[in-house]
Amino acid sequence: KQWYQRRVRAFDGVVKTITSKFPKLDRARSSIQNMNLSNSTKNDMRQHLQVHYNTFVDILELKEYVMELLTNISVEAMSFDIRVNFSLTANFLDILCRYVKMIILLGKHEHVKAIIGIYNIIYDPSCGEQDPSRDFHRLGNLIESCDTPLKKLVDEILPLSLRVGLALKSLHNLHNEKNLHINEMRDHSVYKLISQNGLSAEPVVAPDPGCKMISLDKLNEWILYGYLVCPSQLNSSGQKAWKNALSDSYIVTLFRDEVVNIHAMFIEVGC
Repeated sequence: KQWYQRRVRAFDGVVKTITSKFPKLDRARSSIQNMNLSNSTKNDMRQHLQVHYNTFVDILELKEYVMELLTNISVEAMSFDIRVNFSLTANFLDILCRYVKMIILLGKHEHVKAIIGIYNIIYDPSCGEQDPSRDFHRLGNLIESCDTPLKKLVDEILPLSLRVGLALKSLHNLHNEKNLHINEMRDHSVYKLISQNGLSAEPVVAPDPGCKMISLDKLNEWILYGYLVCPSQLNSSGQKAWKNALSDSYIVTLFRDEVVNIHAMFIEVGC
């Protein structure tokens, strides 16, 4: 039991060393070597950490691909207006928001540095696994940037901010139309079909059917995450939609049960 407790304390020290000194691993490497781990123990550790490590490599490759894709889309002479070019604008904003959420979620991971560091230290080329040192430098830069994810995202999206701003601007009137008080709904005859049953048999013809189908939750997501990484594009014309989106909730969902305080994040970026 005492041996087990000493081993646990030693590993805790290794994790703290890697976290504080990352991406430098020399001191942690010496500590693990001094623990004289058996080959079977190292193999078990590698098998458990490999899935997590490969996930981080996939995130790195996805990050590079997404930024290249967004950049290529933004330089094309296309209209980023939800009413004019619905599919392009909606997909552009969807990709951007998912990318932002991915990076913020990665920054919330407590043990990512320890996982990457330990996996690199105990790597054994004889096992036939891919050499993690090939991606370690790029992974290290990604993980270090996630210490301050919002600052990194704002700097990274800055070259695209004009295009993102145009796409977000096209959402303002649409958001205001959908975010009506009940009295405003009555004034605008939103429930006209209910009061006049005869009209229910008539097909609804709209110039922008895609816009009619967008949920208010989706519009809130685009507006909040879009202006979060492009705060310079938030002007007087977008204040109403932005404030209405903020008033919907203090927290927004990142992924499943992971949430963030969106109000605190906007304060962090200076809004």
